[in-house]
Amino acid sequence: MSRGVNRCLTFHDDHDRHTFLSDLGELVQDGALIIHAFCLMLNHFHMLCETPVSQLGRWMQQILSHYSQYFNKRHGRIGHLWQARYKAILVEEGDYFLECSRYIHLNPNRSKISRPAELYYWSSYRNFVGGPSAVDWVNTERTLRHFGGPEEYRQFVERGEAERPISPFERAAAGYILGSKAFLERIRLLAECKKESANLPSLRNLRRIRASLPPDQIRAAVERIFASYSTTRRSQLFAYALRRHTWLTGKEVATVTGKSQAAVSEVLKEVDKRAAVDSLLAENLKKLMEDLNQYSASNLIDSNACGCL
Repeated sequence: MSRGVNRCLTFHDDHDRHTFLSDLGELVQDGALIIHAFCLMLNHFHMLCETPVSQLGRWMQQILSHYSQYFNKRHGRIGHLWQARYKAILVEEGDYFLECSRYIHLNPNRSKISRPAELYYWSSYRNFVGGPSAVDWVNTERTLRHFGGPEEYRQFVERGEAERPISPFERAAAGYILGSKAFLERIRLLAECKKESANLPSLRNLRRIRASLPPDQIRAAVERIFASYSTTRRSQLFAYALRRHTWLTGKEVATVTGKSQAAVSEVLKEVDKRAAVDSLLAENLKKLMEDLNQYSASNLIDSNACGCL
């Protein structure tokens, strides 16, 4: 959740809302986020999401900063748009997950401007219960599998109308974990396991790689598709592929490839420039992308890499 600074309006009209959801949709299409519920209000928004490749902070910064720049330019304002850092909690699958979904979808009922929830266009509620929806990329499967169908989910949400709404943030243990005692213990143990020894190689950051694509898989694809290229050129294309087709930063790619960060940046510019005039290179880069996407998709299916905690 994020709110406008001093509770100022963050969405003046439908154009603003479309722009925000368009930015969000790009991250969904890229596989960075899976959205299970959202609601845009006048001065804040709520979102229930998964991060298959982690790095929630990175995606939130991208969404909020890009939208702020757009909003300030369009409405002739300067300064911060969002109040401090966004708020986020880790939610357990099952009842806690469903309560968050219901809380988000009932947000319009807490405002005289936007009630009732089922008629409010700028939330994902209609994706679940039917009617014109603002976007088509909301994942309803994880939620609806707990019910007999959309009508049962509607009844579940409507039962919450008579209850005093309690924000998930108020219920979260230590302010950032919402779940059972067993879940809290599990997260505590996981957190302890995440403490990394200083002796571990810096390549541990490869765990962030998009859809768990291992560098060896990327290198093998580059070697196969660009077999006729020189060793130096294939080395450059390996760095290019790591930067373009994973979530590794330029600094992390530099560590993996043994190049400087500046060199990685130059490689990106040079390859893109050459591909614009070299049809064979452009075609081979397209083959590489298709090869890696195919491997990424099969890997996600085999490992169930997108599962919630």
